[in-house]
Amino acid sequence: MEPLAANVQCLQYNVGDFADRVTIRHVAAWESDTTLLLNEASCHEPGNTSTFSAFLPAADQAWEVPAVCIDTLIDEACKLSPNGRVRLLKIDAEGAEYPTLLTAQQLHLVDELCGESHNNVPWHDELPGISGLTNRLQELGFVVTHIDNGPNTSIFWARRQPC
Repeated sequence: MEPLAANVQCLQYNVGDFADRVTIRHVAAWESDTTLLLNEASCHEPGNTSTFSAFLPAADQAWEVPAVCIDTLIDEACKLSPNGRVRLLKIDAEGAEYPTLLTAQQLHLVDELCGESHNNVPWHDELPGISGLTNRLQELGFVVTHIDNGPNTSIFWARRQPC
């Protein structure tokens, strides 16, 4: 099975209990509408080859994947929501959390976020890491907590203060 197909199969299993409330889009979340070239070069410790990257040089085999602006995905989810908001946005994007979340303009429509931050992935010649992500989310009114999840990753939770 091709790696991308295996990831889609895993995603479908992961959301299976919510099948009537989930729309699976075969796209990458990104800062803009584009096409990304993904390869299996890992941003994790040596020996971990379970992830894809749009940041590292292309490997022998790479896949073109359509990418959609995260704001578009948030807008689509809001249109399907009974209250016009996103209750929870979960992101595990192997470094793409920076182009998506640091540029997003629609996060005011999201009540809570959780995900993984790859602290060794550069974006625009900087290493935003969990501190850059935390600062951005706090500026947008989220209370952010995080824990280290290995040498290069953190798990984060961001929740709006109740009114």
